[in-house]
Parts: sequence; structure tokens; C-alpha cells
Amino acid sequence: MDALTDIQRAVQRMQGMMESFLAFGRMEAGKTACSPQPVILRDCVQGLLHESQAAQDRYHLVSLHLEPPVTAQTRLMLDEMLLGQMLINLVTNASKYSPQGTPVIVSMAKVQAAEQEGMRWRLKISVRDQGMGIPPEDLPRLFEGFHRASNANTIPGTGLGLAIVDRAARAHGGSVLVQSALGKGSEFTIYLPWVEAM
Repeated sequence: MDALTDIQRAVQRMQGMMESFLAFGRMEAGKTACSPQPVILRDCVQGLLHESQAAQDRYHLVSLHLEPPVTAQTRLMLDEMLLGQMLINLVTNASKYSPQGTPVIVSMAKVQAAEQEGMRWRLKISVRDQGMGIPPEDLPRLFEGFHRASNANTIPGTGLGLAIVDRAARAHGGSVLVQSALGKGSEFTIYLPWVEAM
């Protein structure tokens, strides 16, 4: 039974790698359009987190926090496929680079954009872990395709996950930022336009 489980996990990893290569190739070729549709934010994100956890080899407690005025009924215009690519990649990374059993916290808030953006509102999605952290010298290149942090060489990965997160955020007209400290974990924050669904 253990051998079968190992084979199934290896197949899942290969499938995930192929999907990452295809998604990144489409984004780099400009063939990924952002098609926002009405989404009940909490339900969508909870479904994506469940999907992400089901694919993990390691156990982590992933919790979702809504900061008012974000509620269980908040409906926004978002591209669910792109949102999924962002969240699944970030939560998968948070789990992969953190000790087993440590929490991964996903939070969502409504925040004001910078003045140069006309003071529009933004959806802020943060994914925070207590993992190994990222060396400062790797931060400037973190969202480049095929770049991996220098302390991640022993952990399987393609170096495409964060590049996909970056491209998906930009396709929405948003952005992604990172704060990290070695041995203390990382926090990735996505900012997307706040467009309420009618």
C-alpha cells in the first residue's frame, strides 16, 4: 500500500509540474485572459484551500481569516481560475517550506490603494507561514520564471509557482509582494482590484 501511495504522489507531482509549465507558457505568450465573474469570495477561497490541502504530503493547519468589511457574503468580480493559481501556489509553497504541523494563515481584507492609484479600494490576500524564510539576496529575483531560492535546493520544485502568482496578479491589474526573514517565515500579499459584483 505504501508503494502505491508513493506512486500516486509521484504522478500527482508530475501532473502538477506539467500544469505549471503549461500555465507559465500561456502567460508568457500572452494567451491567458483575465475573465472576471461574480464570486462569493469566502466560499471560493475555502474550496481552493481544501483543494490545496488535499494535494499535500505534509499536514499543516491552514486557517482563513476575514477582516471586516469582508464577510461570508462578499461577492467580487474575479477570475476564479487565476485566483486559484495564485492561492494554490502560495499555500502549497507555505506548506512545503514549513515544518510539519505549523500553521499557514490566509487572510483577506479590503484596503485603500496608494494615492497614485486614485485611492481606489483593493482586495488584500495574505498567505503567512512560519517556515524557513527566503535569503535576502534571492528576493529581487523571486518572481522570475525558473528562479528558486538558494536555500530550497533540496526541496522538489520547478521555480514556476511564484512566477505564475505574479503573472496572474498582474493579469487582474494587481500585484504581489513578499516579506520574509530567514528562520522566521514568509508572508506573500496579493493586491487585486476591489470590484463588487452586482
